[in-house]
Amino acid sequence: MSTLRESARALVVFTCLLAVTQTSATSQESRLKPDQPAWIARSNENAQLLLQLQAKYSPEGAGRLGVEGLDEQISQLTPDRREKGRADWKTAAQELRRRLAAEKDPLVAQDLQIMIKAGDEGLRGLELNEKYDMPYFNVTQIVFSGLRALLDDQIPDNRRKAALVRLRKYVGMEPGYEPLADQAKARTADWSKPGQQGPAKIQVESDLSRADFFTNGIGQLFEKYKIEGYQEPFAKLKQQLTDYNAWVRKEILPKARTDFRRPPEQYVFLLQQYGVDTPPDQLTAMAHKAFAEYQQEMQQIAQDIAQERGLPAKDYRDVIRELKKDQLLGEAILPHYQQRLKDIETIIRQHHLVTLPNRSARIRLATPAETAQQPAPNMVPPPLVNNTGQQGEFVLPLNLPSAQGSSEATRPRDSSHGSRIQRQPGDEQALEGIRGRVETTESMEREVFPNGGARQGTATFRLGTGGTTLIEEGSSDGSAGKLAFLIVFWWDKSAEVYRLVTCFNGYNKPCEMRGTAHWEGETFVNDYEEPVKGKSTPFRDSFFQITPASFTLVQSVSSENGSMKPRITTKYTRR
Repeated sequence: MSTLRESARALVVFTCLLAVTQTSATSQESRLKPDQPAWIARSNENAQLLLQLQAKYSPEGAGRLGVEGLDEQISQLTPDRREKGRADWKTAAQELRRRLAAEKDPLVAQDLQIMIKAGDEGLRGLELNEKYDMPYFNVTQIVFSGLRALLDDQIPDNRRKAALVRLRKYVGMEPGYEPLADQAKARTADWSKPGQQGPAKIQVESDLSRADFFTNGIGQLFEKYKIEGYQEPFAKLKQQLTDYNAWVRKEILPKARTDFRRPPEQYVFLLQQYGVDTPPDQLTAMAHKAFAEYQQEMQQIAQDIAQERGLPAKDYRDVIRELKKDQLLGEAILPHYQQRLKDIETIIRQHHLVTLPNRSARIRLATPAETAQQPAPNMVPPPLVNNTGQQGEFVLPLNLPSAQGSSEATRPRDSSHGSRIQRQPGDEQALEGIRGRVETTESMEREVFPNGGARQGTATFRLGTGGTTLIEEGSSDGSAGKLAFLIVFWWDKSAEVYRLVTCFNGYNKPCEMRGTAHWEGETFVNDYEEPVKGKSTPFRDSFFQITPASFTLVQSVSSENGSMKPRITTKYTRR
């Protein structure tokens, strides 16, 4: 698959390698401290050649690494991009080889050799891509990644404003810039050659099915960081991406390949990039043998688990299916990982394994767009150069749909797919999990409420105004005091969000608008702000694990490190 980084892949590979060999996560000033070895300073100077090239061809990626002055720059798919990229790399490689020939320090020489080798291999990879692969660009994800790099909690306010300039350039609203989607169509035609194979069908289908997550995520980021003036270019972007993805469905998808295998020459090269030099035939035989052994081991483990849990299934495949039915969803994900992390840190400290920083790890739930981009738990690294205190961050994905045609595909539960309250096709089953009378059990987190607290009661969910609103009314009582409430949800089609009014007893303002709501995978989320100690503080209410028998509501509040801390948990159960 081709991306904006295709013709600069060599630059990206060895720039990242280089950053690791340098003093990563340090500031420009600290790299020049006199107590630093001189060879590191010289390696850093050599690195500038490659950082400058990446800044030229992939400014968004270079900016994420920490290269300064690129916030308003975007990558461009110009007709001569490939040729210029190759020529610039050859010029840089020639200079690196000249420096290597004159270098006396073995450590600096080793860094130079690593850079040259990685660059040459990257260039070889590009040649194989051009030989075997039809160009294909996931423009929606490219734009999201470029804007997400600036719209982040760890980016200063004055830098976030540059995201609007990038957005205007992506859609062609700045002089000298053509819409990126139009460039992608043109380069697909220009760079296609006879004998090339299309992208994997499952990849294209996945990209198309998740496109709305990225598009909606862009708008949510601009809203979150209150960037003024984004509405007009964002409206243009939405239309351009809609048209582009329709074009992909018509022109690219029919040419997509169903065979995942790569041409032998390309496959051998790709194996070598992971340090595997075993011939493919021998590797295949080894893999088949290992797989058979793993199957036997899994079968024994599956039988033990089935016996322990009283599962009727015996085959390991059936046991896995049963285990996958019990998953963490929505707001239940983060507390589980936070507790596991605390347990691990306790073991590390007790046994003096390594020294841990005197702060909590940054860990949070992914947005739907981030989950579509990386559906597995991942770590977002801080800038590797010019770091001014930014920290790495662990990101936990939500549950999103698989690609169309997958046996595990489920309908995305996002506002872009219509209103559940308005009973769009396919929404009835989800509504049945909420409507009706339920019993409620509330518990307060002692970390937030020192004396704890609990309540029990009932609530009723019903459709109102001809099915255009969902109304929840209930009451409860207990050590936390009496509670009576009324909540009305409805779908705002023009804004593409759910809105709600809440009414509670004992408040100076008994009724008020309470933020907006949307679906994140299988979780219905209401984001709003309330005053805490005189300061407006983000809150989040999340309905998850919605089944015909029960569902759960967790109210969370923003903590000092930006993560959402569970505050009140309410279990709804039908009797």
